[in-house]
Amino acid sequence: TTPEDAAADGEITVAAGGGDGGDVAVAGEETPETPSNVLIKPRMVARGLEVSVCQCPKAMRRELKHVFTGKTVTDDWIAIPTNQHSEMDLVNVGDDVEFEKDRCLNVFMDFGKAICEQLRSCGYWADYIDPCSGLPMLTPNCNKVYSEVDGMQMLMHYPIMNAAMCKILLHPKWGSAVYPATVFTDAPFSAISQLLKSSYFVNSEDEIDGDVKEGSPTKSAEATVES
Repeated sequence: TTPEDAAADGEITVAAGGGDGGDVAVAGEETPETPSNVLIKPRMVARGLEVSVCQCPKAMRRELKHVFTGKTVTDDWIAIPTNQHSEMDLVNVGDDVEFEKDRCLNVFMDFGKAICEQLRSCGYWADYIDPCSGLPMLTPNCNKVYSEVDGMQMLMHYPIMNAAMCKILLHPKWGSAVYPATVFTDAPFSAISQLLKSSYFVNSEDEIDGDVKEGSPTKSAEATVES
């Protein structure tokens, strides 16, 4: 499924740039309106990791059926997209860029491993994508690459631009100095929310609840997704 196909479904915005006539959003512009599938808006946790919680839209669920071979992708699957503000534009090349990519990779891998272990210990399925390969870390025999750039556009409606043969994610605050990576799970929103509040978010519960989008599932109601 291409971003254009998903846009036709009314689930994501069309990719900006690349000569298609769209305006390229840049860091410092007004943050886009929060999409309806975002259950918890972006929040900073330890080590500079920005974390959100999103229902997986229909276009993404179609892709995930091929990414997680052998798994039944249901309407209630949830994504936990993360972004890190890199110290430099990762589109560039050089030893400093590679070192920064490795630093961001280690931060996400520690988070992904920990939260998946916690969710799995509660009886839920969870997996995280290796940003280097685009393949799941815990689901065997998978060879379909997950695109973090396309995925972040589907989930958060962040714009992307085309540069040569590459798609570049544009974070609303950080521009292209961003490192995206994602966790997926079939755990209910109530379990994910409680885990993040107890183990990762550092603010008081009242402040955290203020970032849960109005109309999102509560602790007593699991997330539902339009089919």
